[in-house]
Amino acid sequence: MKLFHEQPLARKIAIVTAIKLAGLLAIWWIFFSGGESTLTPEQVSSAVLRTQTHNTTTP
Repeated sequence: MKLFHEQPLARKIAIVTAIKLAGLLAIWWIFFSGGESTLTPEQVSSAVLRTQTHNTTTP
């Protein structure tokens, strides 16, 4: 705690880091909490492993 009183920048860095970690936790919570997946494991693996086609345009 003595470091925070002597170095105001250290306190600001600690506050910003805590806010960023809280934001990451909130994002993780939104995307990965609750609800059940409607996809079976086979559907998920085929969606991840299949080759994806990209449509490209030619000038």
